[in-house]
Order: sequence, then C-alpha cells, then structure tokens
Amino acid sequence: MKRTITYLSALLLTASLASAQESRLDGPVSGLVYDEQAHAIRAIVGVPGAAYLGASLLADLDFATVSPNGRFALALKAGKLSLLRLSGELQTEAIADNYPTPALSSWTADSDAVALYGAEAGIALWRSLGASREAAHLGNPQARLSTMILEDGARSVVYVADGEASDSVFRAAEGAEPALLLNGLDIPALATANRAVYIADKGNHTVSVARDNGGAVEIAQLANEALGVNDPVGLAVIGDALLVASGANHELIRLNASTGELLGRVALEFAPDRMVRLTMGADGVSPLFSLKGRETAADPLEVLDAARGAVFFVPAADAVSVAVEE
Repeated sequence: MKRTITYLSALLLTASLASAQESRLDGPVSGLVYDEQAHAIRAIVGVPGAAYLGASLLADLDFATVSPNGRFALALKAGKLSLLRLSGELQTEAIADNYPTPALSSWTADSDAVALYGAEAGIALWRSLGASREAAHLGNPQARLSTMILEDGARSVVYVADGEASDSVFRAAEGAEPALLLNGLDIPALATANRAVYIADKGNHTVSVARDNGGAVEIAQLANEALGVNDPVGLAVIGDALLVASGANHELIRLNASTGELLGRVALEFAPDRMVRLTMGADGVSPLFSLKGRETAADPLEVLDAARGAVFFVPAADAVSVAVEE
C-alpha cells in the first residue's frame, strides 16, 4: 500500500524552525538511516529488491543516529544534541549543549532507549523516549571502544575495549564497576540476546558466546573454520538464529544461537565488512542491516533483510535534492 510521508529537509537546531523546507516522499518507505558520508538522514524508498537511498530529509548534521522503528533520532549540530521525534510533524528537543561528537551509538530493539559513546563524554544513556525521558551515565572507559551494544532493558551496555595487543569485552551497568567478560582476542563484532554475549574473533576465525551463570561467566565456542567461519566481521541475533558475516568467504552463515548448529548459508557477491542494524523494514518488523561500508554519499548500500534472509542492492539518489517525486 502506498503511503506519503512529509519531513523537514533542513535541520536548524536553534530556537526557530520556521525557515526549514519540507521534503516529500511518495511511495513505500523501508526505513530511515543516517548517511555519514552525506551528513544527513535519508530514507530507503521502495521495497527490498526495488529500493533506493532517497534525498536528504535532515541535512548538515555533524552526527545522527536513527531508532530501529524510525520514530526517533538523536542529532548533533554545532555542539547541540537534540532528540528528534520523526512520526508525523518533526519535533525537536535539545538535551545537551557543547556535546562532543560521539563515536558509537546503540538502540534497544524496541527503540525506547539509546546509548552514545565518545572518548570525551563517556557512555551516556537515554531511555523511556516515548514517555518521561530519563538520562544515565555508565562511566568513562579508559581504553578506546570499537563496538558497543545497549542491552534490552536499557540498564547495561556491552562493549569492546581496544588494547595494544588484544581486545577485551566488558559489561557496564549503572552503579557498578565494568565487569570483564573475555579478553585476549581480536574482536570486530558483538551481538547480545537474553544476557548472552556473542563474540566474533577475527584472529582465530571463531564465534563464541559468554553466558552469565549466576555471576560466573561461562564461555563456549559456537563455530569455527570447520563451519566456514573465516574472517568474521559481523554478528546479529534474529529469533533463535545467530547470523555471522564471513568476509573471506563472501557469505552469511546462519547458526542455532544456542547450540551452534549450522542452519544455512547465503552466498554474497561481495566481501562483507560489517553487519550494522539500520532500521526496521517497511513491514515494521523485519530488521535491515548494512553489510558493507561506503566511501561517498553516491555509493550504494548492501542491505540484508534478516527476516527473509535476502540481500539487496540499494543505489543512492542525489543526496542534496529536497524532493523525490513518483
């Protein structure tokens, strides 16, 4: 079914939004994403297999992150961090001034909470975005973080701290010191579900799981090169399955998240270098993931529709145009 969505195409994080122009999108919208190369929030217009990355809806941003359901975003412009409500008419609420540019962000699956990390600001958390917003701070890790995941419940994050020789995985919660889960590995990606932490080890070509058993952390290896794991660069838990993006093999491997049993494979025509959740699909249920980085705003997206197990190519339209007509 066709739907029409209207947004503002230029964001002025000041007292007045009166001079901003409107951008109109006609057609099904699969989701909203932040385009780091274009410094803009853009829509994936169309349905999987026949979609394109549309014009800039909110432009000239220093940083932004969009919730999985596309209803919220955090946007940074000239040091002002604002919460955007994107359902219907755009609403903005300033939540911090002189905020340094974050390096990482993570949302809960229900889009009700978001965490930001930066070397200067540490780990900041906002939850209950749809109601009475709450803020929390989860500390300032001494090491640089390369990956961070906000766990369901929005009370803790799991992160990878980069070391000189190897990486370490920690869980940080409110009012507690960070707890070490695992160290001594080369870790490009994490995934979490039900307090289990899935860990990709690029150096040893393995995927392991760390489970909290009454305060004691138990580590078990789920998959290795014998199952085709070679250069694991991304992980995602979808239902009872764990998806592994294997860079050297140009494929996605689907495993049972509990046992590691091989459930299937998806061959790719390119080498994936990530598995980053973008948004929910047009049905509002199926998560979409980016599988490959982009160098310019004109480069396409390689998108995984995780529910269908299908990968589709999303070309990019002109990022600076303000309208997309049918």
